[in-house]
Amino acid sequence: MNVAYLHLRRSEYKQSLDYLERARRVAPQNADVAKLAGWSYYGMNKMDQAVAEWKRALALRADSEVQAALDKAQRDKQEEESYKKTKAATSLCATAARRSRLWRASTAHAGSAFFSD
Repeated sequence: MNVAYLHLRRSEYKQSLDYLERARRVAPQNADVAKLAGWSYYGMNKMDQAVAEWKRALALRADSEVQAALDKAQRDKQEEESYKKTKAATSLCATAARRSRLWRASTAHAGSAFFSD
């Protein structure tokens, strides 16, 4: 587990997870393995997996640091979902505005052709 921690400190999240999987096979009920796996997933921006690992760690042993990390990951996840919804709504508005401009332009052209005869 020490090697996994070193990889985590170097931001080598995938390598850290490789060692943590080995540690999990040896000690499946080790809260520290779940805690470090949560940090590795968080570093890889895999919020769902990070949250799952930290919940597992808390189920195995109460830890205020893990609870704080879990709370932050859940807030980050909510902010990301909110951003995606806002971005989608903005994109919809922009599309509607483009269509409206195209419609006005096409009807203006059609109207001028109709009245020019």
